[in-house]
Amino acid sequence: MKVIEVTALGLRLVGLFMLVKALAAIPGNYVQYQQMILTDFRDSGDQIGFYYFFVSPLIMFIASILIIKFPVSIAKLLVPNSFADSPTLETDGKQIQIAGLVLLGVYILSWSVPDFFYNFLGLFYFKQFSSGDANGLSQYWVGLVITLLEMLIGLYLAIGASGIYKLIRKFRYQAQA
Repeated sequence: MKVIEVTALGLRLVGLFMLVKALAAIPGNYVQYQQMILTDFRDSGDQIGFYYFFVSPLIMFIASILIIKFPVSIAKLLVPNSFADSPTLETDGKQIQIAGLVLLGVYILSWSVPDFFYNFLGLFYFKQFSSGDANGLSQYWVGLVITLLEMLIGLYLAIGASGIYKLIRKFRYQAQA
């Protein structure tokens, strides 16, 4: 198998995971929407939450369908060009490790991006409705910072996997010497 094919296989698995997560979010979002209707959110001008409950599963659903339908095209964008042209995987597993790191980065991004929106909207709502509770406000800020760090790690893994591979090899062979 080529590196592109291994990465495409993993991307398809991540797409299936995202599809399941999107479908699992629908009942919870529906319940939250029903609670918003009971509190008559239209009078308070709170339309962002209304759109979040419908748009976030829809975005995850569309992204998962695209990843499932076009994994090879996405893999070509993620795998470095120097490894994309290899006819088969090398015996030392270099391409497998790079493909695995890219997939790990995509997996981290698949749950950290929705967490970012959740923390951002939670912070927005908390400031709007419960401005006196400093403990709750600090929890949303900490969650937002942690999620941003997770997104940066996921992006670095997805985009710079060959650099991480070189770093791992450097530490591995220095430890043996």
